[in-house]
Parts: sequence; C-alpha cells; structure tokens
Amino acid sequence: MYSKFLKILESFGAPFDSQQQELFKQAFIANSDPLCVTVNIGRLYNIRVASQLHKLYDKVNMYEEADNPDLVDNSGYLGLFYREKKQLVPISESELIEIIIKNNKLAPIMKIIKEIDSDNNGYVTNQELDDIFKMNYEEELGNRELKHVFKRFASIQNRILIDYKRLKDHLTKRVFDE
Repeated sequence: MYSKFLKILESFGAPFDSQQQELFKQAFIANSDPLCVTVNIGRLYNIRVASQLHKLYDKVNMYEEADNPDLVDNSGYLGLFYREKKQLVPISESELIEIIIKNNKLAPIMKIIKEIDSDNNGYVTNQELDDIFKMNYEEELGNRELKHVFKRFASIQNRILIDYKRLKDHLTKRVFDE
C-alpha cells in the first residue's frame, strides 16, 4: 500500500529520494482497509523538524577527545577547523593567575568575549576562551592546556559552554586577593 501511495505522489510531480522515502514511510499508517490510506501529517511535520535538526548538527564540527568525554568546539574564536596537533603542557589555575598578575589583560580579554557573545547568554565555548587567552598571552600560554582550568565554569546542560562571567569574577577575585 505504501509503495502505491508513493507512486501516486510521484505521478503528481513529487519525486522522493531514498532518504525522503524512508522518512515518509515512518509517517505512513498501515490499516486494514486497502482503499483508505491514512498518513499522519503531524508525524510528517515532526520528522521534518527532526531532519532539519540533524542537518544542523551535522554542520557543527564537534568531536570528543579520547581522554575527555566532553565535546570540543573545533573552530573556536579563530575559526580554525583544522588545527595542528601539538603536545600541550597542562597549566594550573595558580600558574594562570600568576601570568595574569604579571601582565593583567583581563579587561581586553573580557571585551573580546563579550563581543562574541552576540546573544548575551553569558556563555562562550571552551575553545573560544582558549583561543582568546592564547592570543593575549601568546608567549606564556602558547603551548599550555587551558581547557581544564575553564571546565569548572561549564554549563550544567552543555559542558562545552563556559560561563565567562563566573570565570571573570573568579579570576578577578583571585588576582586582587594575591
């Protein structure tokens, strides 16, 4: 019955590729009466929305690192999808604070972060923060691993997003306390 219905649709100029046929098959409701074909239009709409979401997620270049189950934003602030793999040396929060104390660039860093937070939700990705800090402290942080320092400020719902306002408040407090 389903194949007959597809042929009828195609005769009206509505050809389907194999992926669209599979989606349509999910909305087709089989019934015992061969003369009465039922299609759940609401389900077709839901399938369309789900398909659009899958296409959107396929465009986002995210991956998981082997030793880190959290997703990683590959493009970051610099928009580099393909990055040179290099061995980074972990940095402690105390070392980062010392670097900031020697040459405090928190104000320009936060200005850049605020500019890229176009929807003003208070979050940027871990990779964006990493890129911005390394741009401002190129010599000191160029070969250092910063992401684990930012991790404690991650969103509960999405571990890739960092609450930069909490990070700023924490770093500011630590810088002026020491």
